[in-house]
Amino acid sequence: MYKTNIKQMETYNSEGTNVSSQQVKKPGGLIFAGILSILNAIFTIIGGIGMILVTQPNIKEFLYDLIEEAGQVIPTSFEQALNCGVTSGSIAIIGAIISFIGVVGILMLKRNGFYIYVFAQVGLIVAPIILGIPNSVSIWGILLTALFIGIYASFWKLYK
Repeated sequence: MYKTNIKQMETYNSEGTNVSSQQVKKPGGLIFAGILSILNAIFTIIGGIGMILVTQPNIKEFLYDLIEEAGQVIPTSFEQALNCGVTSGSIAIIGAIISFIGVVGILMLKRNGFYIYVFAQVGLIVAPIILGIPNSVSIWGILLTALFIGIYASFWKLYK
């Protein structure tokens, strides 16, 4: 019977003292931001699926009928949004899945998770602009993206 020695990984905290890697706690702010990002990804996936479904001919016709019955004029932005629904929905779903993967990596304190998250968030801003999808980018979306990237960047020293 052979006895094996398992060497435990060691890390150092900010004071330079040795602590076990199992004792490193994630800050509450990082966990809270991660939960918000995961919820955002889930709702974005649901919204993306909804955008794709709305472009189906029978649903599209139903929406036009509802608007006409209400005596409203169908705005051109609504028609443009329906015409780009599949593309917008696909971009949203793909971006949300990549963001979700990045957030999970961040919560596991991996630098690659941060890079993946930033790539996804920047892609969600840039892709609709490149594809010329109208009304797809908002100042608030850009500000929230910058805020969350900043929050995750503030925990950079924790990432391995």
